[in-house]
Amino acid sequence: MRRFRERLSRLRIDARRWGWLPAITSRIAARLGQFIGVSVVKVRERRLDTDVSPLDVPGSLDLREISAEELLSLQGLAEVELTAEFVRDSAKRGERVFAALHGDRIVGYTFCAAGGGPHIDGIRVITRPDSIYAFKSFVHADYRGKRISPALILLADETARDEGYLSRIGFIAVS
Repeated sequence: MRRFRERLSRLRIDARRWGWLPAITSRIAARLGQFIGVSVVKVRERRLDTDVSPLDVPGSLDLREISAEELLSLQGLAEVELTAEFVRDSAKRGERVFAALHGDRIVGYTFCAAGGGPHIDGIRVITRPDSIYAFKSFVHADYRGKRISPALILLADETARDEGYLSRIGFIAVS
């Protein structure tokens, strides 16, 4: 009974955040996906041919592209669900990282790759050569609700557009 109450509480929280239909649909998609062995995702593509106004984020944060070496030297990697192995593998594949930093602590990030990148369990996403693929985005719980993730994505978009890319492709699991 306690587990049911916890699940119901999480459902109510999600419903307040996204609405009842998306909250319920995501749970159905997750169960269906587990049952038949597929992932249900929502694919998003954004053309990079127009300027978008930068988002306001707290002034104490530094949003910028960061090298793998610098990323590995920061505090709090585990707190933002990053491992040194993932960062090193990403650097070997030539992927780029855009990070939100509070002093020498990482509080958010998004990874991008030209033409595609990793998904899960050895699956690789391949996109058109004129697109960047945005993946593995995260913001520490203490910093959520401050528009950090969208600001990082827009920073990555601006950088990609300046380098001649035409669109950004990303997706998120419906569940």
